[in-house]
Amino acid sequence: MRLTRQKRAGAGAELNIAAMIDVVFQLLIFFMCTSSFGTLENDLAAKATQPGPGQRARADFPPVRVNLVAGEPVRILCDNRECATFDHLLGELTARKAAAAPSVLTVIIAGDSGVPFAEMVAALDTCYLAKLETVAFSTADAR
Repeated sequence: MRLTRQKRAGAGAELNIAAMIDVVFQLLIFFMCTSSFGTLENDLAAKATQPGPGQRARADFPPVRVNLVAGEPVRILCDNRECATFDHLLGELTARKAAAAPSVLTVIIAGDSGVPFAEMVAALDTCYLAKLETVAFSTADAR
């Protein structure tokens, strides 16, 4: 006795599109909820500019110069006075801001060529902790 196979007409494989769309939306929601939108390093509010015409430094409160000298560890100088740590620098800047109130105090951060970038950013963060917003960068040669 011979058995024959019968072919079914139109019996092909089908994809369940509704389930695939559900999975795609769940992945989309997951990645939207877990992504972080942080401030990029290149968006730091610091400018290295020169005063333009009509702008001049205030004679009553000259800018505070924070110099970072390369070495191990990096030496921190606030107007040529040695600061042991950035916490000590924070105290110096806070005292200078209190003496300059209500005037705007300008801080110029100058670093040697061998100073790591992280130390320059730490000095900038210290200025922001002291609530000083007028901060500029300079080369150490411009002292």
